[in-house]
Amino acid sequence: MSELIGDHLAGLRVWQRDTEPDRIEGTVACAWEEDGGPRSIQVTMVPTETSQDELGRIRAGQVYAGNYPPYEIIDTERLRAADAVGALVVDADSGDTPEEIASIRLITIHNPHTKIVVVGWKAAQIIEIGTRVAEKLQQTRPR
Repeated sequence: MSELIGDHLAGLRVWQRDTEPDRIEGTVACAWEEDGGPRSIQVTMVPTETSQDELGRIRAGQVYAGNYPPYEIIDTERLRAADAVGALVVDADSGDTPEEIASIRLITIHNPHTKIVVVGWKAAQIIEIGTRVAEKLQQTRPR
């Protein structure tokens, strides 16, 4: 996975790689952190079937709804080309825009066969990382 997001890992070191015995079967998890600092990126992929109908409901804002946590649906051309859609947790109390958030944030990206969860410290960064992983999964999916 690091080859996909290497430009986001400068100065970070790997601290976890799918080594926990109680992990969900098929989960791939990698995490990187800065020595002595709070910055970290965690990427987890879990095999999860999501129908086209459910992807449409996510895009329409019908799945990630409610008061807490607040979500913003991320539905870019790149994600659509990868047959995916994302839901970004947005802290309405922070006063930050999704592009400028500087504390830990999370995005969940769904495609028909995988749920990708990226945790990091900037929304724009985790959206990009999740998008790259979704694109790579689309490219490697058997046709």
